[in-house]
Amino acid sequence: MSDAPISAASRTAGRTIDPDPPLPPCLLVDLLWEQFAEQGADAFAAGRAAEAAALWRVAGRLAAAFAAADPRRAASLAGLGLAHRLDGDLGGAEALHRAALAAWSGVDAWLDRMRPGPRPRSTAQHFRLEKIFRAQHAALARAEHRRLADAGVAASLSNLASLLLERGRAAEAGEMDERASALRGAAPGPVPGGRERFRAERSAAPSDLRKLQAAVYLLPILRPAAPTGTG
Repeated sequence: MSDAPISAASRTAGRTIDPDPPLPPCLLVDLLWEQFAEQGADAFAAGRAAEAAALWRVAGRLAAAFAAADPRRAASLAGLGLAHRLDGDLGGAEALHRAALAAWSGVDAWLDRMRPGPRPRSTAQHFRLEKIFRAQHAALARAEHRRLADAGVAASLSNLASLLLERGRAAEAGEMDERASALRGAAPGPVPGGRERFRAERSAAPSDLRKLQAAVYLLPILRPAAPTGTG
């Protein structure tokens, strides 16, 4: 992927003004990451594994621009782990899945700093009620965000359990699967059809909630193949 600036006009020494200035770089990367992650999920669901792996690799490179605690970094590590697994590199896949779990464990600070997305206009009465119950609303939103993040953790645990089972390490796989099941009981996803859920629930405008939803709902789960040994 080229490291060249988005707009050549911005680098010229003359007075030429770009009539259609590009999106801010951070927003552009946000949208590109979402696009590649979504296309990767679509390709994987359609059985185009090689295409999905290539798309996850691009998303992984884009995720390097995000903060370390951004949940999309964790989701990208999981996608790279799946790409390595599909390529037959089970050792590399395990390292990446464990890195994804470590990344998910660090998203709490990002969740605490989540900015509210754009809200529709409300009546004066609703605005007064919102001001009165702002603290309760914020607490409920934080709890929902935590449940979404837990769903991402559960997906990563399931992927690691599946991989360990494929490598013949059933005891370790069972431990990971138990942890995933415990989280999944209180979390709203991921579920089969998570891509459709993301498309139905994502906000129209970019927001931190949309980033979290993308990280969770676009993260596919690869089911175990037959055990190959103890490696």
